[in-house]
Amino acid sequence: MNHLVMSLAMLLMVWRPVGTAGTWIQVALFALFGVVMLLGLPTVHAVGERVAVVSHVMLNAAMIWMLLAMPLLMGHDMGGS
Repeated sequence: MNHLVMSLAMLLMVWRPVGTAGTWIQVALFALFGVVMLLGLPTVHAVGERVAVVSHVMLNAAMIWMLLAMPLLMGHDMGGS
């Protein structure tokens, strides 16, 4: 589910600016995914699976950074629709 939503969000970023509300909805969604994964981390015991969970948390953090930083780095106003 996480990968599907992430892929769709990246496609949306390329095709159409989502504006401030759309960006914050995506930020909240990826933050929720990350928190849920972190909360489930204590139940994962295999090292490889723990690494996978942590890497997915990092991917969600990177997605949040991209959503918030890229418009500023590219010189776009996040308030646009």
